Amino acid sequence: MQVKAGWVAARLHPLVAVELLALLEAQALVSL
Repeated sequence: MQVKAGWVAARLHPLVAVELLALLEAQALVSL
């Protein structure tokens, strides 16, 4: 789900996809 959403975001606006990936990584670090 997240991958597909990221792909759609990348198609709409690359910078948005980069920010989404940064947020996902931040959440992953926090969950650790």
